[in-house]
Amino acid sequence: MSSGEPQQTDSDEAFRNSPEGEETSRLNDEWSALSFRIIEYQTMYRTYQSGSLEERIKLDGEIDRLRVRQREIERETSGLRQQYDKRRSAERCDLGTRERQTLLKGILWKHFDSITTQNQTRRARELVIFFVATIGNYDYAINWIFHQDGVLEVDCALTGIMQAKGVKMTTVAGESEPDQHADHLIAEHLMAPHHQHFFSFRLDLDIDGVKNSVAEINTRAAAPGPDNPNLTGMVTEEAVFHSEREAQRRINTESARAWRLMNPALQNSLGQHPSYILVPGANAIPYIAPESQVRGRARFVDNHVWVTRYRASERYAAGDYPNQSTGGDGLPRWVANDEPIENEDIVLWYTMGITHITRPEEWPVMAASHIGFKLIPAGFFTRNPSLNVPR
Repeated sequence: MSSGEPQQTDSDEAFRNSPEGEETSRLNDEWSALSFRIIEYQTMYRTYQSGSLEERIKLDGEIDRLRVRQREIERETSGLRQQYDKRRSAERCDLGTRERQTLLKGILWKHFDSITTQNQTRRARELVIFFVATIGNYDYAINWIFHQDGVLEVDCALTGIMQAKGVKMTTVAGESEPDQHADHLIAEHLMAPHHQHFFSFRLDLDIDGVKNSVAEINTRAAAPGPDNPNLTGMVTEEAVFHSEREAQRRINTESARAWRLMNPALQNSLGQHPSYILVPGANAIPYIAPESQVRGRARFVDNHVWVTRYRASERYAAGDYPNQSTGGDGLPRWVANDEPIENEDIVLWYTMGITHITRPEEWPVMAASHIGFKLIPAGFFTRNPSLNVPR
């Protein structure tokens, strides 16, 4: 599947550009606006505690009126499409179909040689495989993006509707607000609490074979001395994990921390072990207290990286039944026996989190926020694998 906008036929495009299509577009916009208004009224109805019975009845009536209008719009748009199809059929216009095209995604690689004045550029294309999971009022789109240079990227798009609550307040102007906020006013009479989202990715990669090892990479400034006379040097240090408990780690931006998953039994033509490096993107630490029941059922959030011996039954970071768990299931239980993980069949688990500080611009529906990570080849190839991409 190629990334980009859904492919449309010439018939669809022609309809959009027709008078009937323009009117349909206007009606669809009105229908969407009515949906958002209904959601807002429903939220106020459920949570506005000080509302009188008369006010609730009024809201009920307004919601019914909006839904009646939505049904009218649905009938009108259906009639417009039928009217258009009948007219075009009479004109005997063969609309055909448009070929599916791959969306170009910016620069794959480029160089301008200032001596020869030659310029070489290749445009990037991506294969995107994705799914959308709707959980409660949130929608999560998980995109697995395959790049032409061998990079595998995961992009998680968070959208949907914030869990708002009704309040008396209509503005913060003139209010004596506290220094500490648990929520923000997002609309008149509506506030949304701050919160976090966490995801766990089970990465069973098997780099050039089943038996792999994981090493942690940290970067620091080189020590002053003869090898670093200008004090500009830096060095990387790698340490291979030997056991499961040793491999419970957190991200560290100060050392540009990353993790290498490699096959120690093989070497490429340069003498390097074929590997892929996990490069973290934006992330977060949990603010839920360690002793809370919620945190107890999701102990995988305690670390950004875990490494376990492969077990077919170990599939979910919080265990099979987190809602019924009394705490400690999943990854904490699996690493308790501290099995060896060097040159073994292993699984790398990556925990990714985002802290959501709510804003008025995210109401009544949130534009997508993105977090993710990359798996980049390191010694898996011996040169840039995208050199043969056509102009």
